[in-house]
Amino acid sequence: MKKINILLITLLLINQVTLSFAQTNNNPTIEKGVLLSSQGKPIDALVQFQLSEKENGITNELAFYIGNTYFDLINYTKAIEYYSKAIELKPTDLNSLYNRASSNYQLNKFNEALTDYTALLSKDGNNENAYYERGKTHSQLEKNTEAVKDFQAAIQMNPQFELAYYDLANSYFKLKKFVDAIVNYDKAIELNSTNSDYYFNRAICEYNLGFKEDACADFNNAIDLGDKEVEEYANELCK
Repeated sequence: MKKINILLITLLLINQVTLSFAQTNNNPTIEKGVLLSSQGKPIDALVQFQLSEKENGITNELAFYIGNTYFDLINYTKAIEYYSKAIELKPTDLNSLYNRASSNYQLNKFNEALTDYTALLSKDGNNENAYYERGKTHSQLEKNTEAVKDFQAAIQMNPQFELAYYDLANSYFKLKKFVDAIVNYDKAIELNSTNSDYYFNRAICEYNLGFKEDACADFNNAIDLGDKEVEEYANELCK
């Protein structure tokens, strides 16, 4: 993230994408693919899954596994293809819907991701990660008011959701609501005091509000955490 523009985190958290491989229906070929995937061998796993597809045809379960494997291989276009097949075969498959949304996000297809996250939340309104990811998607589309609502929903479900506080603060920053942004940077720092970006972004808000001394203290906090890029800002703004 280049800080001065307050760009949002785009890295996907592993626990926010349901990429785990569940129990199979006693299909030896699929089971071998699952084992290979768990061993960090996605290419070998894909060979097994494709063999099963050739021998037995596609099922919801197999399409989900193949989609996950392509996701692991960073082939998001193929992942979307198979998640779509999984959803077609089982319209109630929320895991595939979530992962398709995440794949669309990775391809910068934010409108498609937004559609999938919204569909998911219409069926599972208690999914804090889906609210968070939809919030990030809204932010990418510069729909910052909607992003605020989604991040707040995620936090309401999980008051310890560090990244949701951070991205909520970033959305407030974009809306020039610097006081609200600081409140949420404070919370993110309370949950994780080792991230220099949190201090830097809070410093920018403090500087915009005219609190130069506080801003310079936060610049130094970021520098103390090893963020050498902040030094140029500190040298310029804290003369």
